[in-house]
Parts: sequence; structure tokens; C-alpha cells
Amino acid sequence: MGGRRDEDRRRARVTTASAALWALGGALVVLYLFLLVVDAINPDRAPAATIVVLVLAVLWLAHSWRRLIAPQGHVSRPDRERRGF
Repeated sequence: MGGRRDEDRRRARVTTASAALWALGGALVVLYLFLLVVDAINPDRAPAATIVVLVLAVLWLAHSWRRLIAPQGHVSRPDRERRGF
């Protein structure tokens, strides 16, 4: 028995999974930067990891910027108040 609710649940799962992956990518970038600051990682000795993290950081920042400028990316205060948050 398909219907609107099934489609909404599927869309919610995809959105949640996507958000989790972007959060994980951001966490990996922050972890790499932390390890770089405490001198646990030497970028000269791990060039492949450094390149992967740089690419991931650029993708993460581009995604975040796109979310900020998207029409649905920012929820205004009146919208939150109307929904009870």
C-alpha cells in the first residue's frame, strides 16, 4: 500500500542519511585539522591523506555555502515560531 506517507518517509530517510554523511565529512576534516595542530600528522609524510582531506574540505564548504544561499537552507525566526520551535 503505497502513498504519500511512504514517499515522505523515504524522502526523510534520504535527507537524514545525506545530512549524516555531510556531518561525518565535516567531522573528518575537523579531526584532521586537530591532529595537524597537535603535530600528530605530518602532511609531508601523508600527501595522499592531505589531498583527500583538502578535497573533502572544499566539497564540505561548497555544500555548506549552497545550503546557506538556497531558499530552503535558512529557516527564519517567524517560521520557527509558527511551527512551535
